Amino acid sequence: MIVCVCRAVSDRLIHELAAQGLSPEQVMARTGAGSCCGACRPTVSRLVQLARPAAHAERARPEQVRPLDAA
Repeated sequence: MIVCVCRAVSDRLIHELAAQGLSPEQVMARTGAGSCCGACRPTVSRLVQLARPAAHAERARPEQVRPLDAA
């Protein structure tokens, strides 16, 4: 879906950039989203927040993950 109509920035692009570790501000700077009318800024920020935990989970190596009951 298009998140920023002014710059034609899609949610897929935002997710890809967030998965690379970019912050909401960096995503907006790279794509131009939020630089015209600004209406999409909260949505871009929220999408980045939602995408980043998933990206970190995918990058975790098994040896980095401890069982919950481990001290």
